Amino acid sequence: MKSIFAVLLLFTGFISVQGQTRINLENYTSIDAFGAVSLELIRSDKPYIIIDYNNVDKEDMVAEVANGTLKLKIKNRHYMDDWSNNKHKKTEYVRVKVYYVSLDEIEGHAGAKITSSQPIISKRMSVDCSMGSEIDLIVVAEHTKIHTSMGSELTLNGKTDHLDIRSSMGANIQAENFKAQTVDISASMGAIVRVHVEKELDVSTSLGAEIFYSGDPDKRHVSKNLGGEVKNH
Repeated sequence: MKSIFAVLLLFTGFISVQGQTRINLENYTSIDAFGAVSLELIRSDKPYIIIDYNNVDKEDMVAEVANGTLKLKIKNRHYMDDWSNNKHKKTEYVRVKVYYVSLDEIEGHAGAKITSSQPIISKRMSVDCSMGSEIDLIVVAEHTKIHTSMGSELTLNGKTDHLDIRSSMGANIQAENFKAQTVDISASMGAIVRVHVEKELDVSTSLGAEIFYSGDPDKRHVSKNLGGEVKNH
């Protein structure tokens, strides 16, 4: 079924407008982006995407929905190599406007970039950012779960009742403008995490990771090992 759907996208779902391609999709609540793609998330009453190609072969772009997840990636590895060169970033790219009805999971890997200028409202939101990806979101959720690793960068704005963070391997999280009532953090291997917490903070840091928090939580549980640091600022 998945392969049949992908073929249908290739032959019947594309509508080209001024060098762009529109793809109408079945509904999804999760996004998984991989490689040198740049996504802008936009709330809508219908799920679809508009892809802007520049010096990238359309056949190298995969856009499909499987098991409720929209998957966007570039198949050809040389684009990932070129993406590390600023000159190529300006001349070879894929930009995607992603129109969604609702979202509860967002993943970016291998240099993907994902942004939202509108609040993403969800009861439970999960964000996974790894392998040099950059994600910048506005989120309003009851429960927010974050996982970052391998030099990725995540910026969060908005608010949540509970924030759960797992960060490692040089990842950077900027969430000091993401108002959380309770926060649980585990950071290691040089990760840097900045948060704002109102009521309760539970943190564990090790192997050179640093956690910075603002706010004046009533309860604080702090564990530091092997060069890990926790600081109020």
